[in-house]
Amino acid sequence: AACRIQALVRRDQAILRTNRMREQQVAKMAAAATLMRRVWLKHITRKRYIALKAQFASHEKSIRVIQRYARGFLVRARMWETAIMQQEQLWAATEIQRLWRGYVGRLTWNWRFAQEWTREVSAALIQCHLRGWLARTRVGRTRWAQAHAQYAAAKHRYEAARLIQARARGVTVRIRMARRREQVLAAVVRIQKAYRGWVLR
Repeated sequence: AACRIQALVRRDQAILRTNRMREQQVAKMAAAATLMRRVWLKHITRKRYIALKAQFASHEKSIRVIQRYARGFLVRARMWETAIMQQEQLWAATEIQRLWRGYVGRLTWNWRFAQEWTREVSAALIQCHLRGWLARTRVGRTRWAQAHAQYAAAKHRYEAARLIQARARGVTVRIRMARRREQVLAAVVRIQKAYRGWVLR
């Protein structure tokens, strides 16, 4: 039994050692294969590079032509983009100027319209006040003329009445004075008669 167990243990150890050796061998073989593949790929790549370089050297003139056309295309494309950008900038500047001029024009028109409207309203107000003043002046002059005419008529009537009263008073006074004179004369005559009669007696 002990021999059997020892045999089994030795077998397991041998299997493990064999597996490790096999894995190491496989790893070495894989490294060698990788190295060989790398060397082979390097050789193939260098060969292709040399062939491509020789091919490029044989087509250098064509490559220069292609580069010239490519550079020309790039320059024209850049110039086209620059021209488009400048055109857009010019259009934007023109649009901004148009909008600004329109805004300024509208402001100017509104200001002039307000000024004209204010002038018309002021003129209408001045005309209204002037017409009112003229009407009041005309009415005042008419009233003054009417009042003056009424005053002149009243004054004329007053003067006529005063003249009539003066004439009437003059007639009355003269009548009274005549009567008084007659009475005085009669008294004087009686006094003279009495005095003469006294003197004669």
